[in-house]
Amino acid sequence: MDKIKSPPSYPSPILTCNLQLFQDQANDEWGVTHRDTIAEVDSFNAFWDGMGLFHDVWEHNFEFTNKYFRGKGALNIGGEMAAMGAMWYYLNQLGMFNRLNPQSTYTYAQTTIAGTLDMVTERVKYGYGEYGKTLVCNVPSQEKSEDEGLEDLIQDYFKEVQKCKVEEINSCNQEDKDLEKEIRENFKKSFTLEKIANLHRWGYNRGKFLLPDTRENLTLAVEFKKFWEKFCKERKAEDLKDYFKEIEFKIFKVNGEKRRWEAEFISKYPEVTDIENYKIKSENPHLFYPEECYIFKGEEEKQEDLAA
Repeated sequence: MDKIKSPPSYPSPILTCNLQLFQDQANDEWGVTHRDTIAEVDSFNAFWDGMGLFHDVWEHNFEFTNKYFRGKGALNIGGEMAAMGAMWYYLNQLGMFNRLNPQSTYTYAQTTIAGTLDMVTERVKYGYGEYGKTLVCNVPSQEKSEDEGLEDLIQDYFKEVQKCKVEEINSCNQEDKDLEKEIRENFKKSFTLEKIANLHRWGYNRGKFLLPDTRENLTLAVEFKKFWEKFCKERKAEDLKDYFKEIEFKIFKVNGEKRRWEAEFISKYPEVTDIENYKIKSENPHLFYPEECYIFKGEEEKQEDLAA
């Protein structure tokens, strides 16, 4: 008796990232952001471009899903700091030449630091800011990196924070002035060298895990951003919203250091419509029209009867 062949098994993804389609109330623009952040007061804005998708899938992919970025650690400036550590890895180690805007005149280090330092400076000087009243760091202690550029960047970041000074506080009440000054100074004090180092190193190590430093993975990263830049220009988020509720990105470990990705457009109302999910894979990224996702149930049932 012939043995029944088992269906091929596929490895579990090493990362799943759900980006929900929604209309940003701040500017009425349609785009995506992390599904678990939309209901929060300090939620991220909607975006719809290749650079933003690369950032949220490969760099800032852990809000509310990773144990270190839940509770007070969620939607804190520390999350973006960790994401900047991953960005530095992709830029400086992996060599992703198209990660940044080609018109930028900043160095990689300046861009990485500015990703969060501008928010810190504005909060200390003027009291404006989002994403936490202090810097939260729940990630475990990280060993010093062999990447000298990253370690120099960490030191430079800390020095820049120390330079920040509280500016004039606009209030007639001295008690209010004293309280506001204390709040800003405590915010600044929370940016210790240890926290800054651990968050950047953790993000760097996570980036290295998701995309090990190989030429094949560099090509994967470059092509990911190029494809989604094209996709977002030719397929508007507003045109997709009536068909799909979110895009579920998955990253897979194939063999050793090799990686691949999938992006599945999740049907908005699968129980009442004939729209099925649509999947794009890194092996064959391509544009599609939402209309292609209709299931003609009569034909489908007919095919099943013939196969029986």
